[in-house]
Amino acid sequence: LIVALGVVRFVVVHFLRRWARRKTGTHHSEMVDVLAQGLTPILLVLLLEAAFSLLDIPRSILGKVDRGLNIVVLVLVLYFLSKVLQVFLNRWIARAEKASISPESVQFFTKVIFAIVATLLVLENLDVQLKTIWTTVGIGGVAVALALQDTLSNFFAGLYLRLDNPVQLGDYVLLEGSQEGFVRELG
Repeated sequence: LIVALGVVRFVVVHFLRRWARRKTGTHHSEMVDVLAQGLTPILLVLLLEAAFSLLDIPRSILGKVDRGLNIVVLVLVLYFLSKVLQVFLNRWIARAEKASISPESVQFFTKVIFAIVATLLVLENLDVQLKTIWTTVGIGGVAVALALQDTLSNFFAGLYLRLDNPVQLGDYVLLEGSQEGFVRELG
């Protein structure tokens, strides 16, 4: 099984690297590097699952081990998918003409979103009732949204200004309340 694992990993990584060399752009090789990193732990977990299924273990224990290993594979796949998505997002940010978005913040939000999704999928696989969690989060979200209405409004307005860039350095701006002047700094 170990030799088969090594051969499968070598063939897949070799094929992916040849594919990346034929493509233009560095993001293909970065993506292949991420996939090569992720392939090893996923194949090792699958190897463990195959090894446990070959052993003479009671079905109840084998079922729990399989379930645990499946959860580990799920978390690993989601983790490396988030890394692949970060490669694409970094490429998109680098290609944007007015890249006022910092790659660090995009990576942070990508990690947070994938962590939330991974946590929910793991809880679902552990047979945790998510209806109660969704209800609690929904009620708490409404309460927070009502309490922080002005703050959230300002946050999303600032997010819009960062993403859309309607204001540039040196623009003359007239605000409500007769405040006016030239834009000296964006931040």
